[in-house]
Amino acid sequence: MKKIFILPFIAMVFFSCQKEMSVDTINNSGGNNNNGNDPVPLEGNWSFLNLYMNFSSSASTRENGVEIKFVTACETTSINNKGDMSFASDKFTATNMGYSIDDTVYVTTYMMGIPQPDIEKVEFGGDVPPYSASGKYQKIGNDSLYFPDGSAFQGLEVDGLPITSSAASGAKYVIKSDTLLVYQGVKISKDTIMDIGGQSIKFRIDQNATTIGSFKKK
Repeated sequence: MKKIFILPFIAMVFFSCQKEMSVDTINNSGGNNNNGNDPVPLEGNWSFLNLYMNFSSSASTRENGVEIKFVTACETTSINNKGDMSFASDKFTATNMGYSIDDTVYVTTYMMGIPQPDIEKVEFGGDVPPYSASGKYQKIGNDSLYFPDGSAFQGLEVDGLPITSSAASGAKYVIKSDTLLVYQGVKISKDTIMDIGGQSIKFRIDQNATTIGSFKKK
């Protein structure tokens, strides 16, 4: 049963904000720290370097009176990165941005709260072809961004499930020298029904993800 539903669950935690999600603001201790005498402004053109993701997910259910929980975890950084991001005073534009993921998700099974000895490794990857997008954003203070129409990042589609939406999202950012880091945290807590082998099974989903988009000033 595990392999049937694990990828759709993983897909939901990528850099996206579904209606069921609450966006966590990530606190970074450094704040904006520009080395040198002249601060580097957010406004301008940035080359996309990579997207770092660290996420975990638990899916729990009961089967014949037995509590079963699957816990997945993965830490990865995108490869084959390309494209640019630009910021005007109130508008961002992504141009030909794309990346790939090629990594492994680790799945631990719990039966009645007891971890089972075998940890399963599931290949996890895909390509986000180059895309362009634009939208509005607001700068809040000197370390926060708000995207009323959704983030500029597009995520993967796994097993035919789209994982982007137009929901509003927030992020923290920091500029160090000529590098821009955009931090975002995502939490999902929801109940869902999935068809497993012709049987409808209810799962409780709890997921957490941290993403960091890295850019270099052009």
